[in-house]
Amino acid sequence: MEYIENIRIQLLEEIEPVPEADWNIKTDATDWSVAQVVEHLRLFEAFVGRSMKSALETEPTTRAEEKPIQMMKYRRRPAEAPQELQPEDMEFGKQSLLEELKETRDYIRHLEEKHTSEELAARSISHPNFGPMPLHQWLEMIGLHEERHIAQIQDIKAKL
Repeated sequence: MEYIENIRIQLLEEIEPVPEADWNIKTDATDWSVAQVVEHLRLFEAFVGRSMKSALETEPTTRAEEKPIQMMKYRRRPAEAPQELQPEDMEFGKQSLLEELKETRDYIRHLEEKHTSEELAARSISHPNFGPMPLHQWLEMIGLHEERHIAQIQDIKAKL
């Protein structure tokens, strides 16, 4: 959890200075705004939280092998988010979205604190590219995913 908490601090340091007036600006018709990137991160973390809760309510099955997920933080390999994790094409209030982002992290933290590392390692969630991944890797994936999108936010801010 320390890793994802440190990445969250970096994310907040990157987005908090963005003025409300720039929060929803799309620098290109096909790009996301800073707000949409943050909403995507919230949707992803909420998905991980729901999926972890569901997995933790079941009996452990065959352990999933750890996957080489470090590459997720690099943007050289384009990736398209699944439809359910794509933000709507709308404006988002900055403070309300930051509060919702905090709530998803609080829930992830609650799940991690409530369960042992053995329980997290013994259960898995399937990833569209990697297949079944142990829950503790999904926690790391949250941080890698945010790192990837911090770079995207920096690119957006440079164009504003």
